[in-house]
Amino acid sequence: MKKIHISAFKNRLQLSLFLVFWLAYFTINTVSTLFFDKEVFRTILLIHSLLYAFSGLACSFFGYKTIKFIRSKIQSNTRFLLLAVLCVYAVTFLWVILNHFSWWVVSGNETPVIRLSVYPVKALLFSIITLAAILLLLLAENKSLTVPGANKKSTLDLQNIQHLFDSRESNYNDTILLPVKNKLLNFKIDTIKLIQANDYYSNLFSDKFDKTVLTNYSLKKWEEILPKKHFLRIHRSSIINLNYVENIEKMYNNTYEVKIKGIEQHIYMSRRCAKTVLEKFQL
Repeated sequence: MKKIHISAFKNRLQLSLFLVFWLAYFTINTVSTLFFDKEVFRTILLIHSLLYAFSGLACSFFGYKTIKFIRSKIQSNTRFLLLAVLCVYAVTFLWVILNHFSWWVVSGNETPVIRLSVYPVKALLFSIITLAAILLLLLAENKSLTVPGANKKSTLDLQNIQHLFDSRESNYNDTILLPVKNKLLNFKIDTIKLIQANDYYSNLFSDKFDKTVLTNYSLKKWEEILPKKHFLRIHRSSIINLNYVENIEKMYNNTYEVKIKGIEQHIYMSRRCAKTVLEKFQL
């Protein structure tokens, strides 16, 4: 089966769960309209619930993308958490405003009812729903949508392939077989330029591939395998190949930005790792 390209989402599972979440939310709101006696009022509530669900879907997706962008730009966990919380509250505040605006549209009132004192408090309550949708997107980010029992033999083979990637340290010119999803990739260690953490997995940048490869191994596992003479962990989320380093630029707060050949992405080096790396370059 050909892979369905979804530009806005990481995979089909992420899209499916996200849509199911908001469909369930709309269903719950729809059921609540049955408790009202007046047919006209039930119709208004039904239309409002639909607009409400769509605005919540849009706001939660916008919040998810914003948080991902913030994470890629900010290395400090404290600053990231603070900005992430502010981001969730901001998009939820927008959702509350859209909710009141949609009610004005479907209710037929001549003038919109503006209750500025209600928005901040209501936004706090809606933040729980928004955060649940964002967490769902984050959890499903690197999971695949599979059919139970499908390709079972391939999955079992990959689970038993550990001996091909044992705990001994490899040589720089070694060739390894790396399990990636339901296939094995054959490549040389000296082509690896950068490895970045991705939850319990890792993204591999290599001269052999045009794009990043999501591998089944954590950064801790890579540290055990890669030759320490050429590969160093410069951050809790990054391992670099020293042979591909073009320059190291000192930033604010005694942190550094490392430029890797052929990679446009900004790579940062923590203060804790800077001393070891700079000694390698005798700086």
